[in-house]
Amino acid sequence: MISLDEPLLFGQSLKQLWIFFGPLVSGLVAAVLAHHLSARRDVSAHQRQLDYEAKIAARSIRRAKLLEAYQTLDRTEDARLDFLDLDPEERFKRTQERSAAFTQLKLFGDEPLCVLVDQLIEDFKAGQWSTDALMNALRDRVRNDHGLEETKSRYKWVDFKKVVADVPEFSIRLDAEALGKLAAEGPKGEAKMNQALRKAAGLGEQTKVAPATSEY
Repeated sequence: MISLDEPLLFGQSLKQLWIFFGPLVSGLVAAVLAHHLSARRDVSAHQRQLDYEAKIAARSIRRAKLLEAYQTLDRTEDARLDFLDLDPEERFKRTQERSAAFTQLKLFGDEPLCVLVDQLIEDFKAGQWSTDALMNALRDRVRNDHGLEETKSRYKWVDFKKVVADVPEFSIRLDAEALGKLAAEGPKGEAKMNQALRKAAGLGEQTKVAPATSEY
């Protein structure tokens, strides 16, 4: 067994060596521990920052998707489509957009919105449905997500379509070459022809519209 007072190195005992090297060893150990703890704190702080940024990004995406769904459902309201009297192809296209908006709500909506979508789907299967509750709830959620104050005003839509006046039938002779050229231009040629006729009749350019609104 080595005595603490017995010379060990360079004529110095273990006790004397510890007096010299002890503080150095202690300082080194303390530095290593401090670095380790600091590194752990940095990793933890970095992870918290990443989690915070991820939550902010998720909220931003959710806010944008709910607004997009609201705008799509508004644009494809059944009553609006009936009023616009769209051709079957365009109406089917908007119906598909409406279906995608419901899927979007199921993906990004909160529990109350998802419940309303589920109820609407069940009502649709039963052949009788109304989007009143969903549109109002979605409207309130979108306003809240954008930091807007609460309002008791309810969802409304408004739209316009051209009014075509009844024109009596009559016969008219037109230059075949000019007519063929305008017809080849499609809608653009039709617009030119209409403009020329209005000018010949002494009429200015005018487009009449009729509004339609709905409130839930």
